[in-house]
Parts: sequence; structure tokens; C-alpha cells
Amino acid sequence: MKKRFAVIGSVLIFILAASHICLAVQIVRLNSAFSVLDEKTENALNEFEKQLRGYQSSLVSQIESMQSDVQMLADIQSKDAARIQGNLASIKKRADDQFSQTVSMKQTYDDILGEQKKKTVDTASQDSAVFQIKKEAERLYSEHNFAMAYKEFKKVLAYQNNDMESRLKKMKSLYYMNRADSSHHSEILDDIGILRSNGYCDSEADEIERMISSEREGLYE
Repeated sequence: MKKRFAVIGSVLIFILAASHICLAVQIVRLNSAFSVLDEKTENALNEFEKQLRGYQSSLVSQIESMQSDVQMLADIQSKDAARIQGNLASIKKRADDQFSQTVSMKQTYDDILGEQKKKTVDTASQDSAVFQIKKEAERLYSEHNFAMAYKEFKKVLAYQNNDMESRLKKMKSLYYMNRADSSHHSEILDDIGILRSNGYCDSEADEIERMISSEREGLYE
């Protein structure tokens, strides 16, 4: 009986020993597996860290590039803004100059217009005055007051030198006021010459010229 228990105890001890040995083998295998897993995990972590550093470096590079692009765009916008500001200033200056020229031209135009109006008024006033003088000269001439008519027609010609009718009557008034006064002959003949050069014909003027010429010929004989 004792032997049987001893055998059984020995078997149990053997079984326990075998179990311990299997367990030890399993533990060793597990330790080996864990070591491999730790190594793979470490390698994976190292690779991930390496990739992460690469991503970080790439991201930093991209950020720096973007910052450079943003700065370049900001510089371009600043230059464009400065150029636009300069163009606006130039346009404003030209507009101001144009406005000043317009104001100056308007002032000049107003001055010219004012002067023209003044001249028109003065001319109208002068024409009116000359008309009155001529009217008086015609009246004196019709009354054979040749001395006074001569003076009035001379005033008319001082303003209207091309008035051939007044020149003709001025010449006749000078002749008839004193036919014997030869000192008037030169002026009379000058008036006749002006009348003819302007295509003005008058038989009485022709007769006066012949009489003066005859008198001069008689004096020279």
C-alpha cells in the first residue's frame, strides 16, 4: 500500500515536474515572443518617429514657403498700392492742372468777352458819334458853309478813313471855301488820287483837278 502511494506520489511529482518544465518552456517562448514584439514595436515606433520627423520637416518647409509666398504677395500688393497711389496722385495733379487751366481759360475768355463787349459798346458809341458828326457835316455842306463842313468831314475821316463819300465832300469843301488859295491844292489832289485808287469816279472832282492843273500850268509859264 505504501509502495502504491509512493509510486503515485512519484508519478505526481513527475507530472508536476513535467508541467513545470512545459510551463518554463512556454514562459521562455513567451519571453522570446515578447522580445520579438518589443523589437518590432520599437522598430515601428522608430520608423513612425522618423516619418513623423520627415512630415514635420516637410510641413515646416511648406509653412516657410507659404510664409515666403505670403510675404512676396504682400510686397507685390504694397508696390501695387504705392504705384496706384502714385498714379492717383498723378491723375489728381493733372486734374487739378486741367481745372486750373480751365479756370484760367474761362477767366481769359471772360476778359476777352468783357473787352469785346466794351469794344462793341465803344464802337457803337463811336459809330453813333461819327454818324452825328457826319450828319452835321452834310447839313453844313448843303448850306454851302464849306469851311465848317470841311472841319466836320475831316473829323469823320479821322474815324472812318475809308468813307469815300465824306472824303469827296471834304475835298470839295476845301476847294470851294477859297478857290484862290493854292496852298490847299496838294491836299485836294491827294484826296482825288485816293478816290480814284478806290475806284471812286466823280465828274466834279475831275473838273476841279483840271482847273487846279490849269492854274499850276499858268503859274509855271
